[in-house]
Amino acid sequence: MSCTGIRAQVSLDSSEFPIVGTNYLLRNVAFADTPPTSAPGPAQTYDFTGGIMYGAQLIDYLDATSGPFAAQYPSATLSRYLYMPGVPGDPDIDQYTFYATDASGFWQNGMVWIVTDSATIDTLFFYLNPPNEDTLLSNLYTYGYSDSTYALMELEIWFGPNVYKAEYHLFKKIDADGWGTMLTGMGSYDSVLRVHITEYRYDSTFINGNINMVNLDTINYYLYYQEGLRYPLVKELTVTYFDPVNLILYYLTEILNIPPPPPVYFGCMDTAAINYNPMANTSDSSCVYCSVISYTITPDIYVCPGGSVTLSASGGSSYLWSTGEMTASITVSPDSTTLYSVYINESQFCWELATVEVSIYQDVNASFWTGTVTNTDSTLFVNLTTDADSYFWDFGDSTTSTDKNPTHLYSSLGSRTVRLIASNLCSVDTFELIINVVLNISEKEDDRLAFEIFPNPGDEGSVISFELKNPALISIRLIDLLGKVTILENEQEYGPGSYAKRLIGFDENTIAGIYFIELCANGNCHQKKWIKL
Repeated sequence: MSCTGIRAQVSLDSSEFPIVGTNYLLRNVAFADTPPTSAPGPAQTYDFTGGIMYGAQLIDYLDATSGPFAAQYPSATLSRYLYMPGVPGDPDIDQYTFYATDASGFWQNGMVWIVTDSATIDTLFFYLNPPNEDTLLSNLYTYGYSDSTYALMELEIWFGPNVYKAEYHLFKKIDADGWGTMLTGMGSYDSVLRVHITEYRYDSTFINGNINMVNLDTINYYLYYQEGLRYPLVKELTVTYFDPVNLILYYLTEILNIPPPPPVYFGCMDTAAINYNPMANTSDSSCVYCSVISYTITPDIYVCPGGSVTLSASGGSSYLWSTGEMTASITVSPDSTTLYSVYINESQFCWELATVEVSIYQDVNASFWTGTVTNTDSTLFVNLTTDADSYFWDFGDSTTSTDKNPTHLYSSLGSRTVRLIASNLCSVDTFELIINVVLNISEKEDDRLAFEIFPNPGDEGSVISFELKNPALISIRLIDLLGKVTILENEQEYGPGSYAKRLIGFDENTIAGIYFIELCANGNCHQKKWIKL
């Protein structure tokens, strides 16, 4: 296998400025004995750890609109502030760096100096025409990329009647010639792009329009950019210096704008672990993984007023109840229905939450309802009892039932006393009702009324049919299992004949279930069961 070439790229987005309100240190480094390690090509390691730090200045990044020159540069996108206090007797300097833009990108940058404690110099403006290596990084750099550019910096200062003007013509050749990891005394930085700059300078100064000095110079240096930051971390401008006293050769290189690397937070970095730490950026092998805990707990239970009950959990190694107790079983005496919870633990991080509801039995209030009782149809007894869980019915004819809502067919006519004994664990109540078992209307010898409901089961489309041999006042009622009555017809006069009436007049939202249809002719009433779909 052979490899003839390697290419790599680092994307640097021009919109990624330093965050407004942050600051960085501007530092310099003096390298002793050996020059910095730096080479072209991909996957390099740029080693700047062999130097001695000296000097420090603080740079604050401000919103451009909050700076003192917002009126002159309303479209500026960045204003960088650097305060340089002067030594005693010299002025202080406030420096602002601005980048103005239009729709196509950066079109002007420069800096402004505000000089204080001076009667002759107030404000100095330095203008750099684009592009330079800083603005060119708004494009996508790929390994091997190169470009050339020209810039002009102008400075004009008035000293009384005389004007001093300086022009710095700068032609640059720019090559993004390698990328890799950069090491400094402040930490390690990944995805660092090395940009090689060659500057050809033509500098000239004028006094009152007359040339004063001309200088030609060529300078080579490297800028190191980290992915996502527009400004360079390091400017490698190596200058040799021989110390004649100590007989040592020094190599001097500038380091610029280096933010400290992020702090190290140890912890579990696996999102699948129970103790995942979202703040961690360095794994410490502390991840804990939990399996399902097989546990049991007392099921929901009732207790008498003033009574107590023992609740128990099992399946874990430790327990923590909502009452604060840490035993497997607890005894509680609630005044009202209460939900108790317990954490069932197998380790510090592995647990399950279980709950049990303890309800208080209330006093039983027994009651029931029934409609007309005949000797031909089974009668439904509707249980209206509250807070009971067991029932005993005595229908008054030597028959009984333990159903909640029983039905019963009486074989003979006459009066009966129906008794309901309802109870729960803590309370008992009895309710009695005297009923009268009557003859079915259709079995009377002088039967003058018979009716049917069809379809049954059905809905509001069901029909009541009946036949009258003599004139009568007809009433029709719909009765639900709780005894609620809805009037469908109220004493309307009908002549002899056959009739069919739809079941209309009740609420369309009437729920499905069992109902009784009661038909009365001149006060003589008869009921039939109807099931609404």
